[in-house]
Amino acid sequence: MEATVKDSFDVKGRVAVDYGAVGVVVIFEAESRGDPPVEGTAVLIVRPDGWMVRARMGEVKEHGPGGFGAFFINLTKQEVPVGSRLRWGDDFWPKQRDVEFKPAAATSVS
Repeated sequence: MEATVKDSFDVKGRVAVDYGAVGVVVIFEAESRGDPPVEGTAVLIVRPDGWMVRARMGEVKEHGPGGFGAFFINLTKQEVPVGSRLRWGDDFWPKQRDVEFKPAAATSVS
């Protein structure tokens, strides 16, 4: 599953004390409902500049039709800005079995 961050805001100061952790809340729309995000889901975050980080979703809440808000502990809105891509589930990272390798000796040259 893949989604684009539409908004983000830092959880810090008194709010973080009340919440129990510092981090960032990101708002995004899931492209389909097939693999909804849930707490504990492993996520690959890809910023618009190409920087990537793996994280786990904290609390997840529905945010309008098809929209969600998710908390990421110890990250900031500078690390997960608007326009970042979130990938989880089968789209998280290509699996070894999905990549076809052919040894050089098996390739015919004419």
